[in-house]
Order: sequence, then structure tokens, then C-alpha cells
Amino acid sequence: MRKVVCLASVFLALGGVTSGCGGDSGAEEPTVAKAVCARQIRSMMAELKDAYERARSSGTSAEEDANEFEVTVLTPILVKGVETQIEDLRAIGLPEGDEDQITAMLESYEAWSEEAKATPLKVVSANNVYNEGREMAGEYGLVECEKSLFEA
Repeated sequence: MRKVVCLASVFLALGGVTSGCGGDSGAEEPTVAKAVCARQIRSMMAELKDAYERARSSGTSAEEDANEFEVTVLTPILVKGVETQIEDLRAIGLPEGDEDQITAMLESYEAWSEEAKATPLKVVSANNVYNEGREMAGEYGLVECEKSLFEA
């Protein structure tokens, strides 16, 4: 039972930390960008649930295992997901007049990805689930892109 509580606390902690980021700008959200973000969140959540089930069935039980799970399993899932999201959002094209704002948002996602790959423990310790990029997305009006995978 302790192993379930331990790993479940990872999900709850990250969800609680990330759920308050950004704000509702009231801007109309482009349908395609919304679909990209929603699809990526669902994909990451499915991968995360599978990884959690594998860890649970393998007997992961100690609290230190939860930290290792976040570094070795959760962070790579998030990196892969955000990199796919960046590619998909770039493929849509930048809205005329908003290029600087969208470019800054995508660069923030990229910077997080690089940091997470280089120093995953630092990202985990800071409970940073590409918070800055998500906040920028929310400020722009991309509400689906602002959500953490725990809000999906």
C-alpha cells in the first residue's frame, strides 16, 4: 500500500503545483492549437499512467524511489511530450502579428526541455513542469496549452 501512496503523491504534488499557473486572458483560442495541446496532454497522461502501473507492479515502495521515478520516468515522458507539442505548434505556423509572443513561448518550452534533459533532478526538485511556457500560453489565450497534464 505504501508504494501506491508514495507514487500517487508524486502525481498529486505535481498536479497541485502546476494547476495554478497562468491566467485566463479571455482571448479566443485557435482551434488547431487547442487540439494539439489537448492531444499531447492526453498522450503524456496515458504514458504516465502506464509507467505508474509498471512501477507499482514492480514493487516500487520507498519514498526515495518516488524521486527516482520522477527523474527517470516522468521527466523523459514530459520532455518527449513538450518536444512533440513544440513541433506540432510550429507546424501550424505563427499567427501574423503575434510572432514574437508565440516564438517566446516556444523558446520557453525548448529551454525547459533542455534543462530537464541536462538536470532532471533540478527540474523535479523545483516542481517545474514547463511552468513558464504554460503560463505564457495562458497569457496568450491558449488555455489548453496552459493546462498541466493533471488538469486534462
